[in-house]
Amino acid sequence: MVFVPVGVLDIIYGILVDNRIKHKKFERLDEKYKNERFKKTKGWLVFLYVIGTLIMYLISLCLCGYWASIK
Repeated sequence: MVFVPVGVLDIIYGILVDNRIKHKKFERLDEKYKNERFKKTKGWLVFLYVIGTLIMYLISLCLCGYWASIK
């Protein structure tokens, strides 16, 4: 349900906005975050969040009895 509206907005943005404007915005953001600190730490936190979410989902399936029965 989220993919369709975001995909439509992305297509509209890609068609209507000029490439020079997108390139200028990219250069501005690239310059802003060029010397960002804790890049690797942030990456690991995102990775752990994704893995933790998956693990919690599987645990909740087990506890509610949808995946395996726990006795």
